[in-house]
Amino acid sequence: MNQMSWMATIGLIRSTASLSEQDLNQSHSRRVVLGFGTVCALLGSGCTQLVPQCDATWSLSSDLQNAVVLTWQTDYTAASWVEYEVDGHSFVTPRIDEARSDHSHTLLGLPPVTTVSYRAYTDNGRLTRTCKGEVTSGNPPGTVARYTVTQDATGTHDSNYVLVVNASEEQGGTLILNRAGEIVWYRDRPAGRVTSHAEVDPVTGHLLLFHQDADRLDASLSEMERVDWMGACHQRASLWGGHHSLVPHDDGALAWLAVDIREWTDPETGTLRTVVGDRLMRTEVDGSETELFSTWDWLPVDVHTFFDFPYYGEMGDWTHANGLSYSSKRGSYLMSLGHMDQVVEIDEQSGLLLGQYGGDDAQYSDDTTPISFPHSPQWSRADNLMLTTTDGTTVAVEYAIDSETGVLTEVWSHGREEALYSAALGEVQELDSGGHLVSFGMGALVQELNAEGEVIWSLQGRAGKDRMTSIRLLNFREDGLGWESASGEH
Repeated sequence: MNQMSWMATIGLIRSTASLSEQDLNQSHSRRVVLGFGTVCALLGSGCTQLVPQCDATWSLSSDLQNAVVLTWQTDYTAASWVEYEVDGHSFVTPRIDEARSDHSHTLLGLPPVTTVSYRAYTDNGRLTRTCKGEVTSGNPPGTVARYTVTQDATGTHDSNYVLVVNASEEQGGTLILNRAGEIVWYRDRPAGRVTSHAEVDPVTGHLLLFHQDADRLDASLSEMERVDWMGACHQRASLWGGHHSLVPHDDGALAWLAVDIREWTDPETGTLRTVVGDRLMRTEVDGSETELFSTWDWLPVDVHTFFDFPYYGEMGDWTHANGLSYSSKRGSYLMSLGHMDQVVEIDEQSGLLLGQYGGDDAQYSDDTTPISFPHSPQWSRADNLMLTTTDGTTVAVEYAIDSETGVLTEVWSHGREEALYSAALGEVQELDSGGHLVSFGMGALVQELNAEGEVIWSLQGRAGKDRMTSIRLLNFREDGLGWESASGEH
């Protein structure tokens, strides 16, 4: 840049910086932009020295210790926003278009104890001003579990973030991790409860959290909590007897699993028992509830090996539903019944039983892994049944189902080489890329696979302690309002 151009640029900066609010409100037909991009375009390299330091204050969010609230004031009214960068990823806070002189923005997605540079902008319609500064995030509390990334093929992932729920009573809660395994968002479990499931609400974009009694004895403690990405709770809804899984619908309705406790007389011994079966419930937007399905109406009570396992105290644990999914294509739900070694398909309108997969009468082709204590049932893009099954080793399996004979044939699986046994939970998600995201539940391992079945990312927790579930790939929303699902429904 020659001396004349340099001096002209400095003159533009000085004259613009000296404009008063009165000047700005006069009838200027041409908008002047004094921002980082404009200055850099004029001056080239070294231009950052001309951007002033912000006269701003910052503090850690009261709900999220690794989120920072940045505030500043101007002597004029304007819209405002903040741009910042974390690990090579650019972020922008939601633009506040209301003309005001006091400005406040929350910076999300910050790893723990990380210093981040930012640029704050104000725009009154004629002039855009910017300043720069730094903030440092805090550290999530010790009540939140930490994980370790043990394998990472950088640049091959379907998303930049992973949602994980730890359904444990020790350091349990909901986390969003970056690909380095660092916590960028978290929510502790409520006292006396465990968080068993989480989903991004397709209507509001908030996060739906499913909590239940940690001891599984007080059905009144089950609830859905709706929180935004700033950590604020927008709704608490009691879901009596709710457990394990919920499904949010595009119309705002909510489907969820619930216990169905009844008295039952054992025909062989004549003993009267209190037995826990399961229901599929649906809550509409207006708060009305409907029972779509109950195992008591369709299945005979079976006193199996795990019937007297003290999951529900002294009550008989009969069907042990543990997973729920919905297919808009089929207009039906899939419910996994862990203690029955089967999955049932339920019509979303009538609640009728459409199909049973697995169980004592199931037929399998040669070399097919049988369904045993299934979790996370869903239909794949190929319209095959996909789930995790555990019998000595926990494996994610996809089954093709013969429409005439009902024979199940294994067409894909993952987990035998890991040789992990998960006594609880386990989950598999099919990704848009053709790969899979697999959780081994109490095995405390989450893996992402590419379309060729190769492991490209591994997250390790504490085996036997962490109960890793509700695994979802997320991306940060372009509007800065938080995270969104990176994989669509199929």
